[in-house]
Amino acid sequence: MMEALRTYLRETRTTPKAFAKMIGVDARQFDRMLTGDLPVSLSLAQRMVDATGGALLTAELLAQDQGGGAVFDLRGRLAADGAEIDVAALERIVAGVLPELLGGLRRAG
Repeated sequence: MMEALRTYLRETRTTPKAFAKMIGVDARQFDRMLTGDLPVSLSLAQRMVDATGGALLTAELLAQDQGGGAVFDLRGRLAADGAEIDVAALERIVAGVLPELLGGLRRAG
């Protein structure tokens, strides 16, 4: 999961400590993310993508159970098998993801 990030750091000769500072996290916390001991949140994954200028993808940074690597095309799925969209499940997913995308509870407005 974090192999792409380790490769990026190695190829750009960026130390983990310097990268942690760029994305605004504690160096020890970042080390734990690199080893897989600490999961990466969606908002932090996006900061990593932004810090690398798009060299990394969020799917490369998130665990599968967080949606990393999964792309959902609900319109295609609905058209393909005629199944109805599970609105309750969609609401749970959006409720969990949307605050992270909008900056969490710290965002004003």
